[in-house]
Amino acid sequence: MENITVSTENVNNSCHYYLLNNLETLTKYLNNIFANSDKKLFQNLIEETEIILDKCCDNSITYRQKAESLDTLTKSWFDLWGRYKHIVEAIELGYIVDDMTNSLMGYTKLLLGISMVNEEKTGDEEIDSQKVIKGYQLIAETIDVFGYIFSRSELIQFSKNAQKTLLDTTYDLKEYFQESTEKHELIIQLRSYCSLIILRVNEYLKQEEQPFKDTVQPNSSSALWWENIGGTFKDDFLYDEAMKLGQYYRDSNV
Repeated sequence: MENITVSTENVNNSCHYYLLNNLETLTKYLNNIFANSDKKLFQNLIEETEIILDKCCDNSITYRQKAESLDTLTKSWFDLWGRYKHIVEAIELGYIVDDMTNSLMGYTKLLLGISMVNEEKTGDEEIDSQKVIKGYQLIAETIDVFGYIFSRSELIQFSKNAQKTLLDTTYDLKEYFQESTEKHELIIQLRSYCSLIILRVNEYLKQEEQPFKDTVQPNSSSALWWENIGGTFKDDFLYDEAMKLGQYYRDSNV
């Protein structure tokens, strides 16, 4: 279990842009709600947020450091919004701030989870195994609750990571009886988190495909919709004339 890692190529991109879009929307509301002094407080925190989000894309910084920066940033947003949430005119702004802080918390969980799996090896098998399991728990929670902030490619990447970990932790009957009960429990925990990730990713991907499946496809064997109209207009002279004009228009524009 100590050799398990999470592939993280481009894993920050969607979270990054999702939050930047929130900031852009939030900025549009400020001019209509706050005086200059109050607006400046928000603008300063928006600038700080942009700086920290850029840092989260810097590969020279550890995932633990990124998570800690985001955690501090989230608290700053809660503190600032706490001063203004009572303002009736700011209710729409509140929805944006709420969505942003929720996303920040999800992003923080993800980065902390990756840190625990990839970066915090101690050399002690039991301690490292516990860290890997905790890391996968945080990643699974993030995918389970905040999966909407990730792109399709990122979701697939998380699923592949989980599938690889399932393969790496598979054991046969002989190995089962060779290992301790405690070791079995750790492996089962890890595999359950991986299974949740795979399950939720599949659900998100199916949701993306659903609109295409629900699109009505023309069926040449069925009657045209206007041929099935009944009721008041079915035998009406004006209805018949309208249908003739419509047919003439279609024929002349083929």
